[in-house]
Amino acid sequence: MIPQDMADLMEGRYNAIVAINRPSNSPQLTPIWFYWDGEALYFRIAKSTAKYRNLRRNSSVSLMVTNTTGFRYLTVYGQAHLWDTDSGEISQHIALKYFSPTWIEQNQPHIPEPDPNVVVVKVIPEKVVSTTESIAKGAVESWLSNL
Repeated sequence: MIPQDMADLMEGRYNAIVAINRPSNSPQLTPIWFYWDGEALYFRIAKSTAKYRNLRRNSSVSLMVTNTTGFRYLTVYGQAHLWDTDSGEISQHIALKYFSPTWIEQNQPHIPEPDPNVVVVKVIPEKVVSTTESIAKGAVESWLSNL
């Protein structure tokens, strides 16, 4: 479901902005680190957060991943499936994605124990929208040509 020319956005060290519905139906936006296994997207949240309470009330979620230059992005829409406890395995995948191998070896050499205060959120894309903004790409290139 993820377009092949956008797969690098899911696999690279980019943040996703997750949109969760508040009780007022206004969006709650938060940057997150995530893990993509090719079929589902996973992220972790603490049970003490508004994100957790809002997802328990309404599981609809949107996530946007954009590259650092801002001219390519994709948005994933789906339902959040909350795992009751943090899976040490998902934590390890996220750590391996965002931290250097040296840091992992020194600070987290094995799969961490599950954290009872954290849940894993699994989102299977139901709809994906991807875009390349040529005007933004032109703006970036205009600055590069002046260097």
